[in-house]
Amino acid sequence: MKSKSKKFMALIVSVFMLAALLPATAVAADGDVYRFSDYDNDQKAFFEDLAKAQPGETFIYNTMQYINSEIASSVVPAGVTLDVTAIHTFSIRQGTLDNYGTIKVCGGYQGASFEINGLEPSDFPVFNNYGIFYIYENEYPRCIVVVRNGGTINNYGTFTNATNMNVMPDGTVNNHGTFINERDLRIGADSVVNNHYIFIQNGTFSFYSNGIFNDYTDPCFFGHQFIDSPIIEDYIAPTCIGDGFAPTVCSVCGIAGDGYEIPKLDHVPANRITVKEPTRTEKGEWEIYCLTCGNLLECGEIDELGITGVTTNIDCFATITETAKNSKVWEVTFTVTVTLIDEDGEIVGTEVVLYVIYLDGNNSNLSGVYSFDDDHDLAGYKLVYDIKGNGSNIKTFGIIQS
Repeated sequence: MKSKSKKFMALIVSVFMLAALLPATAVAADGDVYRFSDYDNDQKAFFEDLAKAQPGETFIYNTMQYINSEIASSVVPAGVTLDVTAIHTFSIRQGTLDNYGTIKVCGGYQGASFEINGLEPSDFPVFNNYGIFYIYENEYPRCIVVVRNGGTINNYGTFTNATNMNVMPDGTVNNHGTFINERDLRIGADSVVNNHYIFIQNGTFSFYSNGIFNDYTDPCFFGHQFIDSPIIEDYIAPTCIGDGFAPTVCSVCGIAGDGYEIPKLDHVPANRITVKEPTRTEKGEWEIYCLTCGNLLECGEIDELGITGVTTNIDCFATITETAKNSKVWEVTFTVTVTLIDEDGEIVGTEVVLYVIYLDGNNSNLSGVYSFDDDHDLAGYKLVYDIKGNGSNIKTFGIIQS
């Protein structure tokens, strides 16, 4: 009996010694699961025990209230899970929370699910994630992650957000791990998101009031270095009838650029050619073509040929129609040979010109001098005539210069 009593007493002492080694406020439930409700709403005690937790243990924050500044500078150790599934907002407002384990958040309210939000201008709360951070999708589409008022998220592990995310105003997100945002990301009001590794954005990007997203994984994020592409097949040489095209490619990442136009070449004009010779009464025509493309470049008219002189008393004759004689009006038809010049004053030949004029007179004698009008071909010349009888005896019939 004494032996059994000693063994029983030793067992009781061992139990008391083990209890003395446990945290004073921690009440274990389900073996390795600790609930905030077991801490009589003492956030400080809950997070102090969380910082000393062992791998495999789970701490459940199961009270509908803010996590306030009392968690400043707390830690979730590696292998430990912090399950925040039933609170209004998981809010870090001062100090730093370092996560080396796993944090699960699921907002149960139509508002912020997780926020890094400074209370005062001097507060710069920081959340450093080295492990796994996950926000569940829930029934409230307005549940969001908010980083503002000097708050910063530094992710070196895996950060998965199934809700919307606002980084504004004055918020910062630095990603050096894997960052997955399933819904919309809004960046604005002097806020910045810097990505250095893997950033997967499945929703839309929106920027407001100086919001910036810097992707340092893209060597050309701040601008491509475009050069002429070596792909000759895409090159179009310019001609005198159309612009050319030069393709471009980024010398850093190899992406094709928009290329650029090459201004078309100047035409090469050939000598002017005459396509219709001018005459004494009609204008001529000239054209200039391009030697390269053959297109017509210019065209114009050539003035009628002028008269620089006439040859008198050669092939000059006069005929009198019966009608004209009966009416005592002589219809005199005669020809003269004129010397023709072009618009440059060069003699280009001669032409026999037929003229008809009407002279007053009688049936027997007709003599005198006829002056041509100013708009006549022979302006400046006079016709001298002395015709006897019925025109059978032409004593004098010629043209002289006035």
